[in-house]
Amino acid sequence: MKRSAAILGPGLLGVLVLATVGDAGNRPGILLAWHTLLFATVIASWWFAASSGTGRRPVAGVGLALVLWTLVATIGFVRAPYAYSAWLTLVEMTAFLAMCLTVVRNGAWLISRLGPVLVLAGWVQAGLIVFQRFGLDDPRPAGTFLNPNHLAGWLVAAILFAVGHRIASPGRRIDSWVAIASLPLLGAIVLSGSRGALIGLLAGGALLAVSAWPGLRTAGRVGALASLVVVLVAGAAAVGLRLQQPDPYRYQRLKIWRAAATPLLSSPWFGTGPGQFAREAPNLQFPDGHGTLRYDRGFRKTHSDWLRVGAEFGWPGLAAFCWIVVSVVASVARRWRSGAPPDVGALAGLLALFVHAAFDNLTSAPALYLLGAVFLGLVIGTDAPARRSVSPFWRVMVVVVAGYLFVIGDVAPWKEWSERDSSDSPARHDTWNPSDAEAAMRRAEAMATRGALDWAGYAEVRRLAERAVRLSPQDGSLLRRYARIEAAGVLGLFSDRANRDRVAALFRRSIELQRTNPFVPLELAAFLLDSGDAAGARRASERALEIEPQAAAPRLLLARALLETGDPVRSADLLDTAEALEREHVREAQASAYARDLLTLDPRHVRQVRDAIEVARQLQTPEARFDPGHQEDRAGRGRSAE
Repeated sequence: MKRSAAILGPGLLGVLVLATVGDAGNRPGILLAWHTLLFATVIASWWFAASSGTGRRPVAGVGLALVLWTLVATIGFVRAPYAYSAWLTLVEMTAFLAMCLTVVRNGAWLISRLGPVLVLAGWVQAGLIVFQRFGLDDPRPAGTFLNPNHLAGWLVAAILFAVGHRIASPGRRIDSWVAIASLPLLGAIVLSGSRGALIGLLAGGALLAVSAWPGLRTAGRVGALASLVVVLVAGAAAVGLRLQQPDPYRYQRLKIWRAAATPLLSSPWFGTGPGQFAREAPNLQFPDGHGTLRYDRGFRKTHSDWLRVGAEFGWPGLAAFCWIVVSVVASVARRWRSGAPPDVGALAGLLALFVHAAFDNLTSAPALYLLGAVFLGLVIGTDAPARRSVSPFWRVMVVVVAGYLFVIGDVAPWKEWSERDSSDSPARHDTWNPSDAEAAMRRAEAMATRGALDWAGYAEVRRLAERAVRLSPQDGSLLRRYARIEAAGVLGLFSDRANRDRVAALFRRSIELQRTNPFVPLELAAFLLDSGDAAGARRASERALEIEPQAAAPRLLLARALLETGDPVRSADLLDTAEALEREHVREAQASAYARDLLTLDPRHVRQVRDAIEVARQLQTPEARFDPGHQEDRAGRGRSAE
């Protein structure tokens, strides 16, 4: 066991440290690196345990709850509309469980060395935060994390573990120094301004206080109360700094939570499926209540991992999740009553992450869920009776099968991603990752933009685009991109009404899957205008205006459509209104790409519509039609007729 601990302990610590870089372990290269290190560590851990027949296991109730959770997740994966996204979610859940169970086996070695590593990594992050805040003038620094809330949650967990481990082992001087060194990290949490992390800190700190209070003397209790005051002051300072920053969307999270509960009610048995919420989110959007535009601020996540469980796994997933929580609490209570409680630092860190997860999606940051897995493994591990060792043949077979699954399920997707923009061969997509809809669509778009398509090129582009839509049929964004490709083919290679109606049907299916996106009906309107269906373009433009009533761009398209159907008076009124809206909201149009595309007009199209309106007025012919390619000729004919 000493030899295995000497190998496995550094592997586990290396995974934790590696996951703190590259957007909290999410950047593809870093993701593959820590996945590879974790895979090697887990396989080595299992090999030593299987050969010796010794080891530890989770307490019985928690182990059964984890098995049930795995079963629910597997059923969700099988039923998921987009299998690749569900697979990625399953891979991350597997990483969490693998980390947790490996720590269960090797927790005795890890627990005495984890604190210094976490505090050292925390000091690196704190240094980056100070530089970003005062050197780069970033109001919400995040270190190497993508989200400052996630970094604050990680720092809180590290501080609580260091302080809690000092409480659990008061005789070790190194633990005292590590606990003292962790306290300045509170300043980094203040700079992050995370309210969810503060609530987690209060929950974990309260647990530490309750566990340490009976054994403290008068001086110790005074110190504990002083520490509580420091934490409260730091928390108040963090919240105060955050509230000083202008935030018109401060209370929008409550509306997001209400919207995120919709899948749990509409599909109670299965939810959206693992990793599928992002594809349901476009139809769960709500007006943000700020500014001219209604849907310029959207969401793709539940902003609460508690809600994510119900939204993506339904009531069975929520029941399994609650069973895990209750089993862990019952196990801790039993061990506490028996006089052999788990490490209080790990328990406090786990509680802080669990509470913080109610207000944020911590599962989207590998650095956080891996740290949570370590704490859970330290809390639920218990001694197990000796088992019969596994024969070398079966050990080799398990390693071979696991290695094969790792290559095709983890390495191959990364390889495909790394060549996504550089590869010239669309066929390579099918080689590395045949289940990635985004990769298939990107390759189709790349081929479609290389130049004018011939029949063979169009057939290959269409094959890839159709494949992407089949892989993820509920993704309205993919349908919209497929419709764009088909629109280019119709306008360049075909001119019949059947193909025009087929493309329009693709756009309409996309509209059904993202009913609050005004750009899809706008693209449909532009396509119908170019292909000669002015009446359909008018309806599509009006649909875009229903979504964003104060937008300027839909009015310009509607003006073009009305001009085509012989109504230059209403067309002129709409154009005047569109230009007035553009002038009125110049500053707001610079806030985002969404606002820019809806609140600004193409001067060339404005000029063309103006010229066509003048021609129609001069000719006094309601039958005048708008044709951008021949405006100068038609204007000349109008002047000649006069």
